[in-house]
Amino acid sequence: MKGKVKFYNRSKDFGFIAGEAGAEYYFNAASMKMPQDNDPVEFETHKTARGEVARMVVPAGAASAPGVKASCAEKSSCKFGLIAVSTVIGLIIGIVIGHFI
Repeated sequence: MKGKVKFYNRSKDFGFIAGEAGAEYYFNAASMKMPQDNDPVEFETHKTARGEVARMVVPAGAASAPGVKASCAEKSSCKFGLIAVSTVIGLIIGIVIGHFI
């Protein structure tokens, strides 16, 4: 979902987003880097006992925005991460098998 930061309280690290359809959503900005009023953002909504809130709030157009899935093939750091994980898994399996032989 898309919207704009309507209000952000820097000292308490929370604010409200005005969604495109006009609804307002509370958000905690601990995961965002200093949003400003009127910043365009993308977010997911989550139902709570107090109503819907925004979560996974990111600047609009960010690669990590909800619904925007960057291909792992496009990121060299991702390739390195997959190689490292598979190497560690291989080592663990080798140790476990070696322990029982």
